Amino acid sequence: MNRRTRSQTSPVQATLLYNPSPQKGPIMKTLLTARFAFLLTCSLLLSVHSSAQSPPVPIQDFFKSYFEENLKDEPENATGVGRHDYDDRWSDLSKAGRDAHLAHLRSRLADLNKYDFAKLSEQDQLSARLLNYELTSQIESNDISTHLLRVGQLYGFHNRVYLTMDRMPARTLKDYQNILARLHGIPALIDQNLAILDEAIGAVFP
Repeated sequence: MNRRTRSQTSPVQATLLYNPSPQKGPIMKTLLTARFAFLLTCSLLLSVHSSAQSPPVPIQDFFKSYFEENLKDEPENATGVGRHDYDDRWSDLSKAGRDAHLAHLRSRLADLNKYDFAKLSEQDQLSARLLNYELTSQIESNDISTHLLRVGQLYGFHNRVYLTMDRMPARTLKDYQNILARLHGIPALIDQNLAILDEAIGAVFP
């Protein structure tokens, strides 16, 4: 009799075991809801972290995007390499313009470092390392190149105007409009360079 009582469970007992009492139901539901919310939050955080660490585009697209942004930031360089999309303007050397360019360099370096260089092809690894070196050098030498190297023995803003104008095409109406636009922009360019030299007078360099 005792063996039968121990080994067998009545339907009522089974119902009590697998169906919580009305008093425990809301508590269990609250715990399950809290657990689900916690797991969902963790999943979202991991997803955001993963997307923040992973490169957004293939490395070749990143190279192209950086190149185009650099041409836009430095129109004189664009003219020098034969891209004439920005021949109607000079680089923005105002304080705000220089800060924006420096921010672009830092952002690009951060994006570049999201790539796993070891997983790139040999050619892309070389390009990525060279770009990393270029961006790092530009960022670290920004103050020196801006304030101490404005005018040199052979090169500086005093002759960059002539070199840039000499590289501009002069065949179409648009070409001549670009030439005139740059000529009209020279006074502002000179003022911006003079302002940089004034900054350099009061700057302290290590």
